[in-house]
Formats: sequence, structure tokens, C-alpha cells
Amino acid sequence: SKSGISGTTSMIYLKHFVFTGEDERDDESEVDTEDELQRVESRKKKAAGEESSVKEEDPYGGSTDENTDAEAEEDHPIPELPDFLKGKHFFLYGTFPNNERRLLLRYIVAFNGVIEDYMSEKVQFVVTSEGWHESFEDALMENCNLNFVKPAWIYAINERQKMLPYQPYTVVP
Repeated sequence: SKSGISGTTSMIYLKHFVFTGEDERDDESEVDTEDELQRVESRKKKAAGEESSVKEEDPYGGSTDENTDAEAEEDHPIPELPDFLKGKHFFLYGTFPNNERRLLLRYIVAFNGVIEDYMSEKVQFVVTSEGWHESFEDALMENCNLNFVKPAWIYAINERQKMLPYQPYTVVP
């Protein structure tokens, strides 16, 4: 009878009813107690498994916090850039194909060179991809220390990671 059900069995039925909404108590219910226990436990494990599988799919391991600047510096300090072009002043003359102007600016600044916006007495190197121009003669008259070089000189310094002589990369009339 239903009143003869032990406390543990009653608890199982109560959990089953709460979990499934089904009331399966009948005369055979005491015989099915082990089966019910297994079904309830397997449902719990399945539900827990679904939760853990969601956690496993998280590529960030549950954390999306960014490292602070201090943490990043501790782990990987930023290396010093070489100063191959320190004390040298550059002027970029003419047009350059594609992103070449941007790349040249980037390398010159990275290697501690100075970019001049206008031709001035400070300029030592005029970088051009257009070859010799008539105005270069006038510039030489004003500043005899000018050197006209191809962009390949800057690229070669970057590739070899050392200062190279500019003479092989000189633009001549």
C-alpha cells in the first residue's frame, strides 16, 4: 500500500514527481524503486553533462578579462628597437607605389631616424623611387651633404637588421 512506503522511497517518488511532473505511484511502485532511482540519476547526470559541455565549448575558459598593461609587461617585455638611423634626417621625395611611403616612414621612425616634412638644411638623405630629378641639382647647390637614395637601402637595413652603407643604393643623374 501507499502508506507502507518507506521514507527513502517516498523521497524518491517526491523527487521524481518534482523532476518529471509524473505521479507513477501504484502497487508495483516498490518493485520499480531501483529502476526509478536509475532513471532519475541518469536524468541528473545528463542535465549536468549538458551544463559541462557548454563550459567545455568556452574558448576563454570562462574568463574574458584582458591582461592589464602591468601583466603584459611582466610576461613579455617589449624589446628595444635598434637605432640604426639615429641622428639621420630623411625627406621622402615624389610618389611611391602602393603602401611604400607608409612602410618607409615606419622603418625610418622605428630605427630612430627623423622624417622632415620639407627640404631643409637638416635633411641628409632624400629617399626617392622615381630616379634622378632636375631639382636634385639645385638641392645639392643649397646643401652639399645631401645623399639621394633608393628605398631599397631602408628595406635592406630592415632585412639584415644592421646599418649598411648607402652608396650602393645611391640615385645618380
